[in-house]
Amino acid sequence: MAFQPTADQQLLIDGVAHRIAEHPAAPGMPYGQEGRQAVVYQVVAENGDRRALKVFKPRFRAPALVGLTDQLAAFADLPGLSVCRRAVLTPRRHTELLRQQPDLTYAVLMPWIAGPTWMEVVLEKQPLSPDQSLSLARGLAGILAEMEERGLAHCDLSGPNVLLPALAATFGSPSPDGRERGQGGEVSLVDVEQMYGPGLNRPQFLPGGSSGYAHKTAPDGLWAANADRFAGAVLMAEMLGWCDTSARESAWGESFFDPAEMQQDTARYRTLLTVLRNTWGEGVASLFERAWHSETLADCATFGEWLVALPETVLQPVIDGGVSQAPSGVDVVNALLDLANRLRTQSNFEGAREAYHQVQRLATGNAALSHELSLLVAEMEEADHKVKDRQMVAPRAVPIGELPYRLPCFSETALRFTHPISVASIERVQPVASMGLGSVNSLAWVKLDGKEFTLAAAFGMGVGFFGSRPVRSLGFIEIMDDDEVAALAPSPDSLALLMGTENGKLLIQRSPADLPVEVARWDSAISCLASSTSSALVAVGLDESDIPVQMLRYPDMAFVYDCATLDSGLIRSVALSSDEQFLAGGLDDGTVCLWNTVDGQLLHTIEAHQDSVWSVAFSPEGNWLASGSEDGSIKLWQMPQAKLLGTLALASDVESPVTEVAFAPAGSLLAASYEDSMVRLWDAANKRMLTELEGHLESVATLAFAPDGFLLASGASNGTVILWGVS
Repeated sequence: MAFQPTADQQLLIDGVAHRIAEHPAAPGMPYGQEGRQAVVYQVVAENGDRRALKVFKPRFRAPALVGLTDQLAAFADLPGLSVCRRAVLTPRRHTELLRQQPDLTYAVLMPWIAGPTWMEVVLEKQPLSPDQSLSLARGLAGILAEMEERGLAHCDLSGPNVLLPALAATFGSPSPDGRERGQGGEVSLVDVEQMYGPGLNRPQFLPGGSSGYAHKTAPDGLWAANADRFAGAVLMAEMLGWCDTSARESAWGESFFDPAEMQQDTARYRTLLTVLRNTWGEGVASLFERAWHSETLADCATFGEWLVALPETVLQPVIDGGVSQAPSGVDVVNALLDLANRLRTQSNFEGAREAYHQVQRLATGNAALSHELSLLVAEMEEADHKVKDRQMVAPRAVPIGELPYRLPCFSETALRFTHPISVASIERVQPVASMGLGSVNSLAWVKLDGKEFTLAAAFGMGVGFFGSRPVRSLGFIEIMDDDEVAALAPSPDSLALLMGTENGKLLIQRSPADLPVEVARWDSAISCLASSTSSALVAVGLDESDIPVQMLRYPDMAFVYDCATLDSGLIRSVALSSDEQFLAGGLDDGTVCLWNTVDGQLLHTIEAHQDSVWSVAFSPEGNWLASGSEDGSIKLWQMPQAKLLGTLALASDVESPVTEVAFAPAGSLLAASYEDSMVRLWDAANKRMLTELEGHLESVATLAFAPDGFLLASGASNGTVILWGVS
């Protein structure tokens, strides 16, 4: 079992008793904060010192942490890097403790830094004064400038990794003696295990940038002296803008920017840029503008440049008559109007509408302007509908091999999704009459040739393969012996396709030129499959079986264990979390089960829905679980507590079962398919529906995001697959 401490539990570390602190807002609960790589608990030593115990998840426990700790100690006295002063629990030195608590192997003990993270400030839209905004931005700039001068870089700067001891009193009481404040200064950095610097070893897993702070080049891996320049610029811009109401109200969620809009000319970007220019001067605004439009990290300003540009005191602009006052929102409104008008002339009606709506929110006291904007929005919507009608009356079709291809209809939705860019129908690959094929049961993206991701679609008694760039048919494999493919999943390395059949066979296809090979068989039908890209585990859900889920190890597909037996309900869906910690299952009795992937023990049984749970999906970070049900609702659960966060439900006059849910590879975008032929996109962070994708004529049964996040595939009961372009 994973380390699950209780409040006041004692741990003897290096001869000193430490107790697990109680959460200040939840009496009786341990004070823990979960991140991507670890859970950090507050512990209190015998002398009252509060420290942080960082317990890594299995994937990130490594003996190399011992050597890294020795190397990081050289930087512990630098501003903002007090967490570099740490100790590691090792099998050699802490044998007795690790026998009792094996999950503490290579855990790290370090200073506890009081105060909120920057992400908490943004999420709660906590107002800051101009003095506070400037103090935080200069504090961060000073830390990063000194690091840069020494050839150091954090490599994963983001809201959750920036702690603010300066705001500790605002978000909770600091310790009586103030020790944490002294260790942290105004700003402190945490999660330093991936730092770049002289003598530091390249980490096994390179950070790829965090949502809302990642440069366009970040997915290639960040580990260089200039790795922090873009994320640091965004963080400082957010801090400087946070003293302005228009900036705070424009914020997306846990970061100011929606991850999908990074480095684009959007209304939110224009709002922040205008606030920076008005409040902090052209020099600061130009540095942010330079970073935002940069092609490489080297194009961004150094942190020394930021320190020079940032004023030492709050600017007091002088206007007519020499009267000093804070800047009004007039310039923000004018900048947004300019952007909206420009987007409108480019026929980017959705972008223009977004900008106009922001102006309406800021100009609530100007009835004439609000009325004029309403007329403009109505006019654009009418023009948008006319464009759609012209494009849809006589769609141009260009055959590519056996796969029909429909040209894009460039009418953008709120998330820049186009209308279908291609429609694949199995009738064009094999005749329905002779093959007896129909509904698309499952979709999966695989890389069988090791080069390009292709889409696999299960059509009853066979699997079709489609290329996406360009869109084309790549072939069809028929499954013999009167068997049907019920579920597909990529292998953990994405280089093979796993197929589960109604006759209980698990097949694997490793090459596009080979036929599938049977690797396991059960007496019960396989109802669902799941794999995790960060582990070697494959979960197999069995229909009408006393053992609902069995875990296999890839690539030998050897049996590992079976999950704890359920008292009732048949398994309908399974999902593995990206951090290898949890397996979730949806049952036909409306419950959701959560198992520990270490040994298959049942952790939670959640009475989630009124009807069958047809799909479950973990968010990319593993901190949320979504469950979609026949009752038409989607529920979001906080992990690992399995606490209900909210329900995503359709309007009261719309009733349609949810057939599948799927998170995009990054961010909080959640796609859901429904029996009423619709695909709907939800913003899980803000629990609101963003748009509806119309294109299917019958019930949509399955969904799958491409691993790069730029394509969403949906399959329907009439044998059609639609690819939706995501930008």
